[in-house]
Amino acid sequence: MTFPTSTRPALEAIYESLTQATGRTRALADDRLFRRAPAAQRGEAGNEAEAIKWGRVCFVYLRDLSAAPQPEVAPGDRLRYSGICEIVRRYRAGNDLFSAESERAYVTATDDSHLVRAALCWPGALTLTLAGEETGIDGGALTSIGHRVIGPTRAEQRGFIACVDQFPISLTLRME
Repeated sequence: MTFPTSTRPALEAIYESLTQATGRTRALADDRLFRRAPAAQRGEAGNEAEAIKWGRVCFVYLRDLSAAPQPEVAPGDRLRYSGICEIVRRYRAGNDLFSAESERAYVTATDDSHLVRAALCWPGALTLTLAGEETGIDGGALTSIGHRVIGPTRAEQRGFIACVDQFPISLTLRME
C-alpha cells in the first residue's frame, strides 16, 4: 500500500462516490447522482447561486484536521490525521417557508442524506479513487455522525436551505 502525500485523493474518492456511477457496493444509480459544484470543478471561487441552478450540487470539505495518535511501530514517513468531512448541499425552498415547495426541499434534503450515507459508509468504498490511487482514508469508508438542515438565515439566502452531513475522518498521509 502506497499512502498519498496529499488529501486530494481522499476528496476525489468522496466526490466520485457522490457524482459518478462507480459500480461499487451501494453506488448511487445514475438518476440519483449529485453534481460537483462548478467552483470545485474549476478549482476557483464561483457564484454559489449559479451552482445551485445546476440542481443536486454538493460541496465536500475536510475541516478540523489535527494530528492523530501514531501506532508505536508506524514507519517514520507516515502521519495520521483526524477531523470532520462535511458534505454540504443547497436546495431551492421558495420564498415562503410554509409552502409545499419548501416542504419538498426539506424532504429531498433529508432523503439525499440517506443517499450520501449509503455511498460513503460501505467498507472499502473509499479505499481507492476510480483511477486506482490510494486515498489514505483509514478503513476505506466513513461513518455518519448525523446531518442537519439549515433554513435561510440572511436576506440574501432567502429561498434556499442547506443540508450538512458530517462524518469523522481519519487519514494517513506519507511525507515526501
